[in-house]
Parts: sequence; C-alpha cells; structure tokens
Amino acid sequence: MSTGKIVSVRVGRIRELPRPAWDHHEQRTWHSAYGKDEIAGRVRVGTLGLDGDEQADKRHHGGPQMAVLAYSAGHYPHWREMRGLESMGPGGFAENLTVDGLDEGSVCVGDVYEAGGVTLQVSQPRGPCAAISRWWNEPDMVKRSTETSRTGWYLRVLREGV
Repeated sequence: MSTGKIVSVRVGRIRELPRPAWDHHEQRTWHSAYGKDEIAGRVRVGTLGLDGDEQADKRHHGGPQMAVLAYSAGHYPHWREMRGLESMGPGGFAENLTVDGLDEGSVCVGDVYEAGGVTLQVSQPRGPCAAISRWWNEPDMVKRSTETSRTGWYLRVLREGV
C-alpha cells in the first residue's frame, strides 16, 4: 500500500457566488462550499467529515461514503501551466486533504490510511461536477479533469478522531 503526507487540511462554508457569464442559467448566482480555507492545527473528523466543512448539494456530495475529499498535490503544477489557472494550488479542487505522494494511479477503493487518530478508507473516485468549472471560470474544467484522471477520491471515516 502507498503512503502519503497530508500537506493541507481545508474546510469550507456554503456561500452565494455569482455565476460566470458563460453559465447561461436563469439564476445569476449559485450556492457552494467549494472554496475551502486551510485550517491551522487540529480538526475533529467524524463520520460525516471535518468539523466546519459544509456541502451545498447534499444530494450529490457529502454523507458517510463521501465524508472527506482528497486530492493530489502533484497535480497542481500541471494545472498552473494553463492560462487563468496560474494561482491554483492546494484547495483548488475543493478538497479537504491535499496529499503528497498519492494520486489516482496509486490509491485503490478499499485502501485504508491513518492520519493522527483518524482511520480513513478510500470509498470511491470523485466525479467532477460543474462547480469546478464555475469556481475557476473555465467551462472545460470538468472535461479536462476527467480526461486527465486528475479528479481526486472520496474517503469514508472508519475511526473518528482528531
């Protein structure tokens, strides 16, 4: 089994955001907790995720099988090469855990990881949603993420802790 290192821990609150001009939806705003802020210090992790983290669309996000989202730190140099994404870094894919040393090619559904007093298990790959495109004002981000297999993965919490 692969090992990795957590380089950033993040949580986000639901907020109202303006829709990009190319997103021709009748509503001019959207609600999302996509923007995740880095936390300094320790955070409690329960079966539904990190304390202080929210999901605006609970039909498609969150819950025990999608309690924590992880994303590889190694993907960010690729994204920063693209026009308009030069500032993208940890949290750029709304992940809770930015990890070094792991990616979609090295993790498998069922893999178990320990971090502090928490035990996490890979539950499923992330299916990118429109929020990525809206957040970065880049209509093709969902397609680019999927085509390059730089999507991230969800974890369930086997043992709660800090």
